[in-house]
Amino acid sequence: MSARYPQDCPEGFISRYFVVAGDTMTIIARYFGTTKEELIAANPHIADPEVLYPGDVLCVPGFRKPTNCPENFQGRYEVKECDSMYTIAKMFNISEEELIDANPHIPNPEFIFPFDVLCLPESPAMAAGALVQVRVNESNNGEVVCLQPGQRLELTLAENASTGYSWEYKTRLDTNVLKETGSWVENPEVPMPGAPGKRHWTYQAVNPGHTTIDLRYTQAWLAEPEPAKTFTLTVKVVH
Repeated sequence: MSARYPQDCPEGFISRYFVVAGDTMTIIARYFGTTKEELIAANPHIADPEVLYPGDVLCVPGFRKPTNCPENFQGRYEVKECDSMYTIAKMFNISEEELIDANPHIPNPEFIFPFDVLCLPESPAMAAGALVQVRVNESNNGEVVCLQPGQRLELTLAENASTGYSWEYKTRLDTNVLKETGSWVENPEVPMPGAPGKRHWTYQAVNPGHTTIDLRYTQAWLAEPEPAKTFTLTVKVVH
């Protein structure tokens, strides 16, 4: 059967989705943060919503813009690949709850898509179009972070030199994608034996692609050091 295409999409469902094998209206609705009933209503060209074929094209939520923004959220931000409410809130130093409350045009905040537009607090960095530095720590272990070329990343991990343990790379970065621009140790405020400090690294995104910051916490002077803990962060650089 030939693929079915919508002639037009209703307001709020202006993005297009190509059906793949195994898809159902329920699965697609859940992925895009809408209901099965709303998805069916937006796609009357599908005569039997219980039967979808690979290649069918559906109208789905996307490219959503706020009608207006709260007084203290007059800036606008266009969602990029890999963004989430959590990462955007962290990037602009606000709480995730504040960001969600300021954007009621996003019905399910767990689902945002490239080109969606969010209300954000105005800031000098945003007004200048600057790329905001992203900060991560041990709570981001195992996550994926997205950067734009030229954007900076700062990583901070606890390190206790008095125990002989320190962080080292397990595998090398792809420096064509992400380059390290600095690393330093922050000593404890009270210099007591056993008091933990912090290690900081700074990076700059270079070209589109992906690489992994892959670190292990070891006593490097041992012949075969066994890591006490590890840290990995996948970095995707996107346009």
